[in-house]
Amino acid sequence: MKRALVLVIFLALLPGSVSAQQYYTLGPLPSSCGAWTAERSTGGEVRKMWLLGFLSGVGSTRDTTGLNPLNGMDKEGVCAWIDNYCGSHSVIFLVQAANAFVAAHPR
Repeated sequence: MKRALVLVIFLALLPGSVSAQQYYTLGPLPSSCGAWTAERSTGGEVRKMWLLGFLSGVGSTRDTTGLNPLNGMDKEGVCAWIDNYCGSHSVIFLVQAANAFVAAHPR
């Protein structure tokens, strides 16, 4: 029951949510998917390292949330997924793309 509640709260924070709740992130933000794409085209690493750290942090909560988005993934696969997602969502924040990745890869 506790895991289900945590998952519901997490999903409420995903893009498109009607929730007014906010949480704060530190790093190369506010940063859009457009900035992700531009940095990737020049071989930059800052946003990629932030993204992998964010997703690793989500996975570190798996004992209480059941979420483990990097399970079975490698960094190239994660970045390719985000590249594709950001390709069609260039104006959203990178943290929203990261949350979409978690929703698509919960375990």
